[in-house]
Amino acid sequence: MYFYAIPQNIHAALQLIPIGNPASDSYAIIDQIIQLIHDTSLTYQVTPFNTVVEAPWADVQLLVSNIQAYLFELPQQEWVLNVQLHCKAQDDVSFASKEVQINE
Repeated sequence: MYFYAIPQNIHAALQLIPIGNPASDSYAIIDQIIQLIHDTSLTYQVTPFNTVVEAPWADVQLLVSNIQAYLFELPQQEWVLNVQLHCKAQDDVSFASKEVQINE
């Protein structure tokens, strides 16, 4: 197995979809995951459809593993965790660079 350490920051958009729960329970689970992300002290932004984290790839992998471990301990039976990555080969992906592009 080959593992490539990506030193620069990437963006990971994380979207949790609890399956089979009432909406109120689903929102509570999503709020718990956002708190878990907040507790990591990684840079992140909450959007209406996902939470975007800015961090090196290794930190993103650890975060996703921790989210999965947390979810497996809940009585929730089923969920979908969508992960979208925005990477650059030679540069960081940052919220600041995206804001500049939008405002130009």
